[in-house]
Amino acid sequence: MSELILDSLVVAHKSSQLFIVERLHLVQGKIYLITGENGEGKTTFLKSILKKFPERSIGYLSARHLGLMPYLTARENLQLYLNEEKINQLIKKYHKISFLNELLDKKIENASEGMRQFLSLAIMLEINFEIFLLDEPFNSLSESVKEVFEDILLELKKTKIVVMANPKFNLIKIENFNEIQIKDRNIHVV
Repeated sequence: MSELILDSLVVAHKSSQLFIVERLHLVQGKIYLITGENGEGKTTFLKSILKKFPERSIGYLSARHLGLMPYLTARENLQLYLNEEKINQLIKKYHKISFLNELLDKKIENASEGMRQFLSLAIMLEINFEIFLLDEPFNSLSESVKEVFEDILLELKKTKIVVMANPKFNLIKIENFNEIQIKDRNIHVV
């Protein structure tokens, strides 16, 4: 069983300490949802986990930094991360996404924000990371695309650790999650 134990994790932005996570135990089989107001440190918390555990297989996705090459097509971006077999599996898995065929041959710089977000999240979820840190993964996605990804995350949590910063009201199918609330520079497991 995969687990991640955070002991005395200092969460800081630039030279300013935001808060300290005294002890937090994350395990596979659950989805952890980080909530809090803007500016409370949700993104910084995720980045702190990433920095503290460089030896772990951690995938990090931020809605602000998608990791795609804008001058390449979606298919060419897929080829940077996945072999042909994985690409074909991805296309089959996401066949219900109405814009997928259009997106494959489109340059990323000409794709909508939602299409770019979809592609980045789809690539990341195909890579065999042990831990997934997702920072607002559903921004710019339509309800139908969110539903597809929520189904995948519900399946993925069985064997992986899934931590995401996302508004609760933005979820469609994910109802059972462990909430990690950041409020007034403190962290609370709700």
